[in-house]
Formats: sequence, structure tokens, C-alpha cells
Amino acid sequence: MAKRTLAVNSPTPTEVWAYLQETGRQISEMGLKADERLAESRKQMDERLEESHRKTDERLAESRKQMDERLEEFHRQMEERLAESRRKIDERLAESHRKMEEQFAKTDKQIEEFSKGLDETRKIVAETSKGLDETRKIVAETSKGLDETRKIVAETSRKVEEMSRKVEEVSKNLGGIGNMLGDIAEGLLTTDLFEKFHALGYDFEESIANYEACEKGTKRLLAEIDMLMLNGTMALAIEAKTQMTVRDVNQHLKHMALLHSKPNRLLGDRKLYGAMAGIKMTKKARTYAIQKGFFVIEPSGDTVKIEAPAGKPAVW
Repeated sequence: MAKRTLAVNSPTPTEVWAYLQETGRQISEMGLKADERLAESRKQMDERLEESHRKTDERLAESRKQMDERLEEFHRQMEERLAESRRKIDERLAESHRKMEEQFAKTDKQIEEFSKGLDETRKIVAETSKGLDETRKIVAETSKGLDETRKIVAETSRKVEEMSRKVEEVSKNLGGIGNMLGDIAEGLLTTDLFEKFHALGYDFEESIANYEACEKGTKRLLAEIDMLMLNGTMALAIEAKTQMTVRDVNQHLKHMALLHSKPNRLLGDRKLYGAMAGIKMTKKARTYAIQKGFFVIEPSGDTVKIEAPAGKPAVW
């Protein structure tokens, strides 16, 4: 009974071979399906990478566009600021010229009146001398001449006092002209400085006129600078004079030493350069300033010219 069951359940070699062939076929199909899935996965990954690259390129293009727009806006604002600075300088210079012309006209008129008064005084003195001679003659003859002489002397004293007052007014006006020439020196010698220094490789962004430098943490005044030009890494201290001398150069050297040894919050760690500006200057003063590492600024027609030091300018 057991042998018959074993005979029925045992596979024949043909069945075994068929089973193995079916198993091989199934394995081949599984391999093909695995290859198809792998190919599909690669295709999807390539598509995703391509889409990612496309989006990245679009973002980069948008970033470049925004950066270009910001740069263009920054340049436009800088041009507007420069134009406004030039306009204000031109207005100040025109106003200084106008005030100077008015002051000169007023002074010329006062000098003319003063000269006229002097002529009248001389005439009065001459008449007084003549009157004194006549008075002596009259005194010898009658006491009535004494009263007339007192009147003449009183009139002469009054006119002399009036002339003294006019002389004092003229002296005061001449002093005002001296101060105005100083203002003109500062105004004239700062025209077009941004462009001139840009041509020399120094791009300053702003300027401060009549800058008073105080010691950091205190209110003690270190130096008064006629004009301070700045950018993020450097500063230029300019001293302006109507007629520049060697003494003026030495004084500015002291200012530079003080600003270097005791920097304040505005100057910070900026490189500090110096410049001397003058409407007129001696050859000795110009040479001395160049030797000390200063830029030298002089009028040239309607603008200015800048002479740089030989080699590198001094840095404080």
C-alpha cells in the first residue's frame, strides 16, 4: 500500500525538467520586469533632474535680473546725489561772488566818500589857516574876531570827528572783505573735487565742510578741517587758504598727526590722506607740501587742478 503511494507522488524526469524550465521562464520574466522598472526609474530621475536644472536656471536668471535692477537704481541715485552736490556748490559759489561784488561796491563808495571828505577837510584846514591869519589881525583890532574864530574851530573839530568815524567804518569793511576772501577760497577750491580725485583713482562718496574733529569720548576739539571727503575705507582732510605758506603746511601736518593719534568715531580705522588748497601759493610752499605727501589743489580756469605727491601720498 505504501509503495503504490510513493509511485504516484514521485515526479518523473520529464516533469522535473518541465518544472525547471517554467521556473527559468518566470525568473527571466522577473528579470525583464526588473530591467523595465529600473529603466523607468532612470527615466523619471532624468526628467526630475532636467526639471530641477531648468528651475535653477530660471531662479539664477531672475536673481541676475534683480541684481542688475538694483545696481542700475544705485547708479541712478549716485548720479542724482552728485548732480545735487554740484548744484549746491555752484549756488554757494555764485552767492559768494555776489556778496563779494556787493561788498566791493559798498567799500568803493565808502572810500570815495572818505576821499571826498578828506578833500573837504583839507579845504577846511586851508580855510581855517587863512581864517587864523585873519583872526590874528582882527584880535589885534577888536575882540569880536575871537567869537568868529571859536565858531570856525568848533566847525573844524566837528568835521574832523566825522572823518574819523568814516575812517573807522572803512577799516571795519576791509576786515569783512578779508573774511569773505577766505570763504571764497574754501568754496572755489572744492568745485569738481569728486571727479578730479576719481580720475586719480580715489572714489570719495561724500564731503563735510568746516568739520570740527573732537577727541573720541570727549568734547575736546582736536582740529578744524575746512573740508573732509570720505568713503568706506579712506578719508581726505583738506586745508583751504587764500594764500598758502609753508607755515600753513606745518599747521596742517599737526592736524593730521592729532587725527591719526586720536581717531574719533567718524574717522574710525579709515586711511587718512591730506591736501592743501590755495588760491595763491609760493613755489616753496607748493614744493614743501608735495614733499610731505600732501595733494596740492589750485584754481584752473572755472575748475581746479590737483597735483599728486611724487610716488605714493602720505597715509596717517
